Amino acid sequence: MQSRAAGDEQSSTTQQKGAGKKKKDKGEKKANVWALVNTTPKNLEEQEQLFFESNCTYNPQFEYENIESTQKFLSMYKEPNTELLDIAQKILDSFIQMFGSETAYLESEGEIISQEETERIF
Repeated sequence: MQSRAAGDEQSSTTQQKGAGKKKKDKGEKKANVWALVNTTPKNLEEQEQLFFESNCTYNPQFEYENIESTQKFLSMYKEPNTELLDIAQKILDSFIQMFGSETAYLESEGEIISQEETERIF
């Protein structure tokens, strides 16, 4: 009888762990939605348009609904690691020297298809 009770206890423990995971998943999703809402600039589309119209030379000036929440969220993350930045820059510089541009590279690799053709294929 005891072994059955132990099995029942184990099953109950497994169910409790599963229930905790569901709560954690919901909590994580809620936190992700909160983060998305609170860190998305309210003038994102306007600044994006200005950036691309300037041929990527304009420095976007973002505005946030709740700057305190945004700063709190962003402070949870470390500063970016720049350990590989120098080698990445060398790779990009070499790429531009070799091909001139991303478009030139893509043209050397084959036919460029439109977005509509891509969507139709995939």
